[in-house]
Amino acid sequence: MYDHDSRQIAFHDEPFLFGGLPPNSDNRWVKLAGLIPWFRVEEAYRKNFRGHRGARAKSVSLVLGCLFVKEQLQLSDVDTVQMIREHPYIQYFLGYTDYRYDLSLDPSLLTHFRKRFPLDLIAQVNRWVIDAARAQASEEKSDEEE
Repeated sequence: MYDHDSRQIAFHDEPFLFGGLPPNSDNRWVKLAGLIPWFRVEEAYRKNFRGHRGARAKSVSLVLGCLFVKEQLQLSDVDTVQMIREHPYIQYFLGYTDYRYDLSLDPSLLTHFRKRFPLDLIAQVNRWVIDAARAQASEEKSDEEE
């Protein structure tokens, strides 16, 4: 079962990190979170679920985020979970509203996450991110020229 929750995919500007500091907008995970069209990704992700039976599924930002972290950093499933537990910016990227050092995320879940995001969907998300990055770069270049 998958329930839409806008808090799962709407990233926040409020204080997040150590002592209520806002996230650094130059951090690569913050930038990437802003490039992913989360609502489009959620539409595709939601198609994996039929009906309202079973346990509630993990959020699209957590599932896709874990897969991005694993691939970007070339980590094993165990190391991916450890990296997520240790780094607040990665948790931000995953959609958490605050840093959780006691995050309960089992490495075996990544196997299930990969089933929810087949390669063709990952490729589509990559295209969306590339398009968004190009559009952002073009917009920044236009702003500089003015």
